[in-house]
Amino acid sequence: MPGAKRYPREQWDEFFCALEALPEKPRSEQRVTVSEAMKEMRAQIVATRAKGYTLAEINHPGGGESRVRCQHWRSQICVVSPGGCRCQC
Repeated sequence: MPGAKRYPREQWDEFFCALEALPEKPRSEQRVTVSEAMKEMRAQIVATRAKGYTLAEINHPGGGESRVRCQHWRSQICVVSPGGCRCQC
């Protein structure tokens, strides 16, 4: 079984220098996971809940609908509105 690949230290140093030289990507082009976004928004969500809003109202400002993976059957797609899930499961 072959061992781990080895590279010259100089090649790694060049790679690290290239990474450090990269400019910050514009915020509008940065991709984030839902988990990362929720961590960033947690304080805002808590403050909004303190104003009396429910999570459903926070999730759907303006009363809009969205299509999400169903909570009951993870393989189904449902229409979710502030009134709840309208499953066709």
